Amino acid sequence: MSKEFKKLKQLEELMVDIMKVNRNHYIPQTNRRENVVEHSFSLAMFCWRIFNIIRPPLDIEKILKYALVHDLIERGQGQDVNTYAKEEERRAKKEKEGEELKKLSLEFGDFSEFIETLKNYEIKNDEEAQFVWGVDKVQSIVLGYIDGWRPYREYGVSYQQFCDKGEEFLTRSPYLKDIFEEVLEEAKQTYYDRPKNK
Repeated sequence: MSKEFKKLKQLEELMVDIMKVNRNHYIPQTNRRENVVEHSFSLAMFCWRIFNIIRPPLDIEKILKYALVHDLIERGQGQDVNTYAKEEERRAKKEKEGEELKKLSLEFGDFSEFIETLKNYEIKNDEEAQFVWGVDKVQSIVLGYIDGWRPYREYGVSYQQFCDKGEEFLTRSPYLKDIFEEVLEEAKQTYYDRPKNK
């Protein structure tokens, strides 16, 4: 097997592994959950579209790379841990992701730009990473909206929990504040257990 073919095979095997990691959201009108590859593609498109709308002074190439790799360290987890999960579940997930990042760094040591992108997204020390993190939350809300809030209902996320988490998300990327507020306000109008007087 040639060196180049081996590298491409290794990358495709990673993509296949990631296709096996299910997220909490479903593909609307189906009983199949969205996988990480599908989510990453949706996120990249959302990032591109929102970038096009607000034109922030950020690097779109870096944003799109972050969007493509942002969840690759979930390889081997089978099922994503919910945003609303208990703190110990979130902490355990972070530990597994740290271990996976080390494995990927060894496996793809010769693909330094890929590993650097993964690491930089994880520490989120630049505005592009914060932008992608925020758009990730926007995409999940929009998908939940389209699907009648099915994953939120199944997980028992109350209207108040949803609003509180939304307020927390608002603080993460200044460039997304207006869009985030608009998405949250629209989402609140149809949220599955929205109080009648709201």
